[in-house]
Amino acid sequence: MGTTRGRGLGIQSPGGLFERYMEEAWEAIADPRKPPPESGPPDFAKVAAVAAKYGIQMVGGPRSAPGE
Repeated sequence: MGTTRGRGLGIQSPGGLFERYMEEAWEAIADPRKPPPESGPPDFAKVAAVAAKYGIQMVGGPRSAPGE
């Protein structure tokens, strides 16, 4: 987690499951060019629970920022 942009790669088959996971686990952003201000860290327990519901296995985990 940090203040710079990041990228992620998700591969899910059959189609549709990943979309439902994203809709349920994360807050939608109406305009990606104007993201809302950060309100704190994501609720990773919720994200993991929703991922498990859709058969998504999280590999790895959040990395610590340099110096932590």
